[in-house]
Amino acid sequence: GYSFLNYRTYLPYLPFVFTGIFVGFFMRIALFGTFHTLGVRQIVLFPSLMIQAKVLAKYFSTTLFPVQLSSQHYIHNTINFYFFLSIVIIIGLLVFSYLLWRYYDSWGKTASFFTVWFFVALLPTTVISLNKPYQENRGYIAAVGIIALLAICLGKLRNKWLPSKAAGRFIGYPLLGLLVVLYSAGTISRNPVWLNTLTLYSDVLEKYPKSPDAHSAIGNYYLQRGDLSRAEEEYQA
Repeated sequence: GYSFLNYRTYLPYLPFVFTGIFVGFFMRIALFGTFHTLGVRQIVLFPSLMIQAKVLAKYFSTTLFPVQLSSQHYIHNTINFYFFLSIVIIIGLLVFSYLLWRYYDSWGKTASFFTVWFFVALLPTTVISLNKPYQENRGYIAAVGIIALLAICLGKLRNKWLPSKAAGRFIGYPLLGLLVVLYSAGTISRNPVWLNTLTLYSDVLEKYPKSPDAHSAIGNYYLQRGDLSRAEEEYQA
């Protein structure tokens, strides 16, 4: 049988590991002369703990509460309350995953798998330094793990506290309907943001008023339309 302490357990995965290392490290060096495409030499195996901790926690929180969405996000490399909160969230998820796998039956192991899924899906962008550490679209696959974990745990609680199927439907269906309405309304409200460059980057400025990318993009928008004075204002900003 397979065992975590038996090296044969890991042999089938080695080709994928070496392929990832070759593409992620050696190809980047061969093409760009450095791990980082901008030529800024960084220790890729040990990226900034503060940024990556905040990024992982932000993916988790945004999956549960999709608010303050933006096409661009800025994560600061500073030690503050959010950094320590992020560490607590990450360690809590890992410990929770271990407890589910160690002390519960098949449902716990399934829930543990999806918790680990969240971290594994984000591992490439966590290990290798990127120009934009956090982008919402990178979290879509990882979000599957958190959503599945939540669904499994809610189903287990329903079976424990509401053994009657009728009671479960009485509470479950309205809750599901409420979630559909809330998330649908949020999606509809976000659609106008993506109308054009001006609306998209104006939305970024609402969250990050000092964003140079947003000011530059809006400046280009006005420049293409011949509004030189407003374009200059954005470039100056």
